[in-house]
Amino acid sequence: MTVRRVCVEGSSTNNNPDSPQPGPSFTSPRKTYKRKKYATELDDFDNEIVRRIVHEFYERGEYPTSKKILNAAQQKFNYNASMKRLLIKLKFSYKKSNDGRKFLMERNDIVALWCKFLRTMCTFRKNNDPRPVVYLDETWVNQNHSRSHIWQNEENTEGFNVPTEMLQSLEEACVIVMDNAAYHSMLVDIFPKSNARKSDIQEWLTKKNINFSSFETVAELRERVKLLLPTQKKYELDELALKMGHEVVRLPPYHCQYNPIEMIWAQVKRQVATKNITFKIADVEKLMHEAIDSVTKEDWINCVRHTEKIQEEDYKKEIHREVILEPIILTILPGESSTDEDDDDEDEL
Repeated sequence: MTVRRVCVEGSSTNNNPDSPQPGPSFTSPRKTYKRKKYATELDDFDNEIVRRIVHEFYERGEYPTSKKILNAAQQKFNYNASMKRLLIKLKFSYKKSNDGRKFLMERNDIVALWCKFLRTMCTFRKNNDPRPVVYLDETWVNQNHSRSHIWQNEENTEGFNVPTEMLQSLEEACVIVMDNAAYHSMLVDIFPKSNARKSDIQEWLTKKNINFSSFETVAELRERVKLLLPTQKKYELDELALKMGHEVVRLPPYHCQYNPIEMIWAQVKRQVATKNITFKIADVEKLMHEAIDSVTKEDWINCVRHTEKIQEEDYKKEIHREVILEPIILTILPGESSTDEDDDDEDEL
C-alpha cells in the first residue's frame, strides 16, 4: 500500500502542469508526524508541591499512590497529566519493604544532599553565625512571556551567568548559597567520562604521570580512571570563593523553595506576565525593570523569613520521616522497569 501510494503521488505531480518543479515530487515521510508529548512540564514551585504531597502522606501514616497524589495535586493547582511520569522526572523511585509492598521514595543521593543542606543552614542559625548569607540565582524572560512558564534550554546556555566580579564586591566573609547549574559546577579536575576514547584516557593518564601499559584495553583504562575518582567533587567556583574567605553551600537539586530569590522571581514574572500585551522585547524589558523596582525591602524580608522557616520545618520533618521509614525499607528493585512499577503501584500500595 505504501509503494502504491508513493507511485500515485509521483504520477500525479509529474503530470501536473502547475507544479513548480519539473518531474515527480513527494512529501517527506513522517514530516507531519507529531510525537506525543506528556504534559509534565511544571515550574519549580508546582514540582515542590507534588514533592511535599508525597511526604505528607507518609507523615500521616498513609501509603501514597499515583492516583492519590494526582487527586491531592489537583486540589492545589491545575494538573491533568501523567502523575507517574512526573514522579519519575522528580527522581522518585520505588523501594521494597519487608512485607513485599513497594514504597514511593526520593532517590537516596537527592535526600542525602537535601539533609546536608538543611543541617548546614540550621546549624549556622543555631550557632548565631555572624556571616551574612548571600543567595544567588538567575532567570530570564522573553518577548512572549505572558501566562506561560519560561525554561532554560537543555545545555543551560541561556540566562545570566554569575560573574566572578560579585565575589570582589562582598566586603566581608559570607556564606554563599547557590544552585548546581552547569556554569556553577565546573570541576577543578576534569576526569575522562565513562565513554571516553582510549586515546583520550591515555593522554589524561600521561598528564597525571600515571603509569599504564600500551597493551591495556580501553575497558581496563576506564577502570583505572574509576579508581582515581575523588569521593567528593571540587568545583572551581567554590575554591575561588574559599580563597577569598567565603564559604559556598550548594542547594539540593529540585528544591528551589529554599532560595528566597525564587519567590522574588515569581513575583516579578507574575507582574510581567500580567502586563505583557504587546509581546515586544522592548516593552518586556521595560516591564521587567518596573517589576524589579517594585520589589520592596519588606518583600525580601518576608521571603527570607519564609525560606528559613521551611528549612527549619523540613529538617525536623526529615528526622521524623527517617524514624518512620527506616525499619520498613529493604532495598531498591533494580530489575524492575519504571513502566512495571507504574502499572503496579496503585494495586501494590
